[in-house]
Amino acid sequence: MRICLISREYPPDTGWGGIGAYTYQMANALTDLGHDVEVVSLTGDGSFNNGNHQIKVTTPTDSRIKVHRATWEDGLSELEVMSETTPFSHYVLKSSLALWQTFLERHKQCPFDVAEVPEHLADGIVPATTKAVPLVVKLHTPLSKFHNEKLHGVVPSFDHQLICMLERISMLMADEICSPSKDLAQYIANDLGVAIESIPIVRNPVNTNQFSPEGETAALPKRGPIILFVGRLEERKGIQYLIEAVPHVVREYETAHFVVVGADTPHAPGGSALAHCKTILKQYGCEASVTFIPQVELSKMPTYYRAADICVVPSLYDNAPYTCIEAMSCGKPVIGSTSGGTREYIESERSGLLVEPRNPQAIANAILRLLRNDSERKTFGAQARAYVLANLSNEAVATRMLKLYESAIAKHSLREKSKLYFKDQTSLLPDAMELLRAFDQLFYDRFYQHSWRFRIKHWWRIACKQPGLFKSKLTVKLARPLARQFPKSQLPHLVSRLEDSIRLQEKRNAHQL
Repeated sequence: MRICLISREYPPDTGWGGIGAYTYQMANALTDLGHDVEVVSLTGDGSFNNGNHQIKVTTPTDSRIKVHRATWEDGLSELEVMSETTPFSHYVLKSSLALWQTFLERHKQCPFDVAEVPEHLADGIVPATTKAVPLVVKLHTPLSKFHNEKLHGVVPSFDHQLICMLERISMLMADEICSPSKDLAQYIANDLGVAIESIPIVRNPVNTNQFSPEGETAALPKRGPIILFVGRLEERKGIQYLIEAVPHVVREYETAHFVVVGADTPHAPGGSALAHCKTILKQYGCEASVTFIPQVELSKMPTYYRAADICVVPSLYDNAPYTCIEAMSCGKPVIGSTSGGTREYIESERSGLLVEPRNPQAIANAILRLLRNDSERKTFGAQARAYVLANLSNEAVATRMLKLYESAIAKHSLREKSKLYFKDQTSLLPDAMELLRAFDQLFYDRFYQHSWRFRIKHWWRIACKQPGLFKSKLTVKLARPLARQFPKSQLPHLVSRLEDSIRLQEKRNAHQL
């Protein structure tokens, strides 16, 4: 089967977040089963070559999978009102279009049997609406979840609501949807108004050979037991509550050492989450009990899990955190929160412990319990490893996913045969873009007419981005009054030719997505 995984996030260029880690694992798992897999993702720098769509093809040295990187930064630059008023939606649309164009070029050269996309930020909005290929949407956590529950510092706005709508459209128009947890499936079923039974559960996979108890360990400070946290330093991951639990733990176990692996974020009180954590530790005199390590690439993460005695995943919400799955695969006991899908991966009192979110004392009590009981730690770790081997190995999860692909192909074929009207599937996108451009131009003209501030920004933007076009427009602006005063001279003819040249240039810009 020829399979395309479409995801704006794919390592190493665009990071090792949850979606990137999943796509990487699934791509390799499907390839191991003998399938032809390609990945379409974004470039990390977002560069655009002269405003034209370009594709960067890379095949990482540690991978057998061809990865096509789509550049996107200057896409839809002509939608200036949208860029100013709904910048997040503008980013989502231009990056989704870049992914689509890259996919379509590969699909025309050598057609894919099926494609898979995440629902997050509507990566699949174009393939879902064009119906160009059988499509499976894998749930990770839609923006609507962050929007409705104000997670991740998301402030409700029309900009975010527009993206939520695009996400819903892509899910409703897909051939199949699947979720890594029942918790997330129930949320989506309620949000879309569909039956929970229509969203099968396909857990997130992990490479159990790579993430295993045996192997090299990271050189971490070892004066006592190590408690490991892996994840971005942000409120949703619950890092602040783990930090507040540190004094309670070191009061009884002075040699206990916490290791925090993850990138800083700017959303804490005062800005830096890392600085905020250090401030809390300083207040309690516990700075020496915690080591902060910047983000670590995936290939080295097993060494950190192996070096730990206990792993903590205190998220306020997570659908199926890879930090939990990877730690369990390495045979470590995990303390997780009862919120989200984490509780579906950890069986409390068997493979780990579950605590209420936002509760530093509960986190500390769970850590202390495992520190006091070596045999329980080892038992929980062994049972965690056994669960992963039986349920979450790459081969086991990929086999389930293939059945869903086959179902999507069958449903797509049936829909194609039952069409009442036939039209080129790819024509929908240009039609939609023309409508979007006309809508943007309508508001642009209105703003330009009534706002001096908007006019100044308009001319400044052109001068910076397209100095040649700026000079031409300025020349026309100055020459028009003279042309009206001397109608029999060559000046009106020259102004008309220059205006035609400007219109042609603007038309070219408008069609460079």
